[in-house]
Amino acid sequence: MESVLDFLETHHAETRTFRKVVPFGQPRADAFQFLAVLGVIGSVASVASLLWDAYEKLVVPKKDGEKENAGLMISVAPNEHRIGKLFWIGGTYKTREAFVKEFGTVLAELDADEEDYSAAVDQLMADSRKWLPRSRSKND
Repeated sequence: MESVLDFLETHHAETRTFRKVVPFGQPRADAFQFLAVLGVIGSVASVASLLWDAYEKLVVPKKDGEKENAGLMISVAPNEHRIGKLFWIGGTYKTREAFVKEFGTVLAELDADEEDYSAAVDQLMADSRKWLPRSRSKND
């Protein structure tokens, strides 16, 4: 997973990545141990393409045949307290075109307010009880 986050940071300068804080003694059973926040980007399709590129460059070469279900699990939610949509690149979505289309449709339906989104990102970055910055943005 670290390599996927490195890829996102390298290919999108405004990406910030975080590692989930797991209190000492608690198991790391959560499937979502990392978080990537992508800053302003040209379009939803370009975000989807970036995620697909990460899958093709970092996951596909390690797969053991077409039947292996290794992939990237992406969760998109308008905020931490609402249930969003899961995307399994390489599992449910076998082609770039299908993924890009569904990703765009779902994000359009989430209808996140830009000011609410910015406030949520700022709060997340300031609160180190749940998420710690994994690395610094190239712009810092």
